[in-house]
Amino acid sequence: MFTTNPQAQPGVYGPYTSQPRTLIYSDFEKVQRVSVPLVIDGTNSSWATNSPYTWLLPAGMLFGRNSTSKKYAPSVLGQTTANYVSGGTTVTTDANTAAYLASRLGASGTFNITGPAAASTAAASTSTTLVTYSAVNTTTGAITVTNIGANVLAGAWIQPIDGSQTVLWILGDDQGVAVVDGFFNRIDAQTGQMLSGGGCINTGYIVNYPTDPGFKLYVKAALRANASGMTFLDDFTG
Repeated sequence: MFTTNPQAQPGVYGPYTSQPRTLIYSDFEKVQRVSVPLVIDGTNSSWATNSPYTWLLPAGMLFGRNSTSKKYAPSVLGQTTANYVSGGTTVTTDANTAAYLASRLGASGTFNITGPAAASTAAASTSTTLVTYSAVNTTTGAITVTNIGANVLAGAWIQPIDGSQTVLWILGDDQGVAVVDGFFNRIDAQTGQMLSGGGCINTGYIVNYPTDPGFKLYVKAALRANASGMTFLDDFTG
């Protein structure tokens, strides 16, 4: 039962059931963690597709650091659900991700889109493009954009532009981290479970993990840049 939040203020919790996510598949003895607890930005952090419990951040979520606040927040808001063709004016995602985009970045502005232009087998096929958008439909998931000028494969990442888009760490807390108090007000939380190296990661639990082989290599390279010695289950199982 998920009934308490050790990072939060006192309060009464409902009888929520949570399924633990064991991110580390093997080589537990090699796992390393960031040496001090990191502050997670409760206002800007959500697990968009876990509605209505978007406040519970799971093991396998990728995090970066806001350049201004120095707090940590998810590097990926969600994924696109359809291919984007250069010259188009709509990027499509799910309704929950669209709502997260609107709440975190605003009804209009800019975001990053990261992914390959077509099916790929090399990390270098993945690129990031700054996107200007003017409207977000939180019912259909349609985001009105100016011409991106490139093709983008479905499953691309929608990312912030505040510095946290750069993947630094992956959350390894089996029970997740709640960013609400006992009355479900958003608050910052601390965690000592950001993984900084070693261990074999169960890739099935990486939030917003792509299906494209080249994009997967891009994600692994981003993690290994700050987490040396980390291995990944799908490197062995296919």
